Amino acid sequence: MKYALGILKPDCLKRGLEKKVFEIIERSSLKLILKKRLRFTKQDVEYIYEHYKKNDYFDSLIDVMTSGDSIAYIVEGDGDVIRRLNSITGHTYPKYAKKGTIRELGIDIRYNLAHSTTNIQNFWKEAKHIFSKEELCTLDLEEVNRESEKLS
Repeated sequence: MKYALGILKPDCLKRGLEKKVFEIIERSSLKLILKKRLRFTKQDVEYIYEHYKKNDYFDSLIDVMTSGDSIAYIVEGDGDVIRRLNSITGHTYPKYAKKGTIRELGIDIRYNLAHSTTNIQNFWKEAKHIFSKEELCTLDLEEVNRESEKLS
């Protein structure tokens, strides 16, 4: 898959780290092709993170994600871009994140700066929820069709 989606969480924006994060992404040879600043609602967070609903930290995740503006973005590149963006995003726990990753800049597990999709299904679910059809039509339609066929 040549696309991946990430989100810079409110703690990233509050600390003014967006520019630094996008520099990390660009140094990795991923191309930022779509970006949108937005404020997530509780319903947005419940939809995007529904697979975490049963975890004891879910309410805290909602609090963090709705505490301010976020930036959702889509990157493009060669190879398995979802895996590449996850690698650049880094370990969920900032203290375990490798040097040069986004989450290395995080404070702790609650304030870990970023989210990135883990698979193709979540990419499409999140992308369709966050971006409009008009915004998404900038993606390579052949790639979209190929990936959609794989999911059928």
